[in-house]
Amino acid sequence: MPFTHPGIFLPQVVYFDKVRNLILSADGIYTYIDLYQPFGLFSASLATGLPVIDENVEAAYLFGDLPGDLGPDENSWLASLWYYSQDERLKLGWSGAAVSLEFDPQQGSPLPIGPGTVDILYWIASAQYNTERWSFTTEYMAEPMQWRGFGPMRPDRDATAEGYYAQVTHRPLPKWQLMLRYEEGFGDRADRDGLKLEQQTFGLIPAKATSSRILTLGLRWDLNQQWMLKAEYQRHIGNFILSEIENPDFGSFEKHWDLFAIQAAFRF
Repeated sequence: MPFTHPGIFLPQVVYFDKVRNLILSADGIYTYIDLYQPFGLFSASLATGLPVIDENVEAAYLFGDLPGDLGPDENSWLASLWYYSQDERLKLGWSGAAVSLEFDPQQGSPLPIGPGTVDILYWIASAQYNTERWSFTTEYMAEPMQWRGFGPMRPDRDATAEGYYAQVTHRPLPKWQLMLRYEEGFGDRADRDGLKLEQQTFGLIPAKATSSRILTLGLRWDLNQQWMLKAEYQRHIGNFILSEIENPDFGSFEKHWDLFAIQAAFRF
């Protein structure tokens, strides 16, 4: 929903568009509770269900399109806990998800791929402080992952992806908003430069594909209650955020690249 956040794109080192369905969609049940106190609001939620797995999820966690299918091994669990001060100047939160995926290799495949599993624990710590004209936001994400049972082509491996950002928004006029954000993300915080994974995959996954550093400048103009215009410029170092399905040739990646986007949104 474009009207609910200052930029065109969410911070990609924390909210991965390339596996968006895995985090945002599940067939299951959801419950929440809100506790109002004189000093603020506490909000908690808990959900469980079968996650939605698509080809983007498979490519992201298996480093390519392997012969077979990746699906949920069991129900995923999602939880969150938030605190809002009475005037909503201060917001503090923690959100997490636990997902277990199972790979079913294609029968007769020439590749020695076993029926492996991928276990994921994804959590985010969030903080925001608001004044009349300024908002300061920061979030930290960690994603411990385990790969087991895939065989010699995908040896057992543990890694923890990491991402964080700091964002400042300023409202100089009622209908105008400026945004500045810096973010960093790594496929494995123990291998931030990506050289170890590059060696293990014999150059198949280059180091520049395992990290991203992004500087973003944004401008928002609310024309009226229905229409909004945004413009955004991003300077990227690295390719960690890019979809493996849409960009299968890792070797052709440019380490330094730019993105410019404009958006028009209408609500009713």
